[in-house]
Amino acid sequence: MKNFFAKFILSVLPIAVVDSLFFILFGTENSLTRWISFGFCNLAYLCLIMTPLFANSGKFMSNRASLWYISGWYLFLELIPGVICIWVNPVDYRWPLIVQALLCIIFVFWFLLTYITNNNINQSIEEQKAYSTRIKMLTLQLKNIQKEFTDKPELYAKIDKSCLKLQASPIRSCEEIKDIEEEIAIYIAEINGAAVSGDDETISNLTTKLNKKIDERNTTLKFNH
Repeated sequence: MKNFFAKFILSVLPIAVVDSLFFILFGTENSLTRWISFGFCNLAYLCLIMTPLFANSGKFMSNRASLWYISGWYLFLELIPGVICIWVNPVDYRWPLIVQALLCIIFVFWFLLTYITNNNINQSIEEQKAYSTRIKMLTLQLKNIQKEFTDKPELYAKIDKSCLKLQASPIRSCEEIKDIEEEIAIYIAEINGAAVSGDDETISNLTTKLNKKIDERNTTLKFNH
């Protein structure tokens, strides 16, 4: 809690100092142009200090850095017309309003687009990691079954072929192959059951089906990506 308040105070201190300087220099009676620029400058800084609410939701540093980069550039670009308009105080407020509003709109669009893209990338990476782990688990199950058939070269070779096919499978996935992947897991479970009961013929048939199903998965994935 203490760290939170310390960070909060450090975050609002710069804008508090700058705002105080504004009122000292220009007072409270100002033109519409100055108030517009004052508001947009404060908004830009507020967007910067609120970036952690979005940036810290990602697990990857490059994704977080991209949001800080956008917020930092928005603040920098906003301060240029904002400070000029506050100092020069043009009579016509429309152009200052249009320029700073466009900067704000561009920032919001760019920030949200990057945030959504980052989330999609994070989700894709997590799904790949999950499927990679699943592939390793299924391969490990097959290898454990394979150890039971060192004295049966034909079955050993067929199961070894399945292991190699699984290890060589792409680690990505898609909706079109979810059912196929479930069937692969079921075949491996059935092979394990047949190995426990010593049914070599069933193991041979299931391994053949498993190899075909792995090939079907990889082919389907190839044409869908």
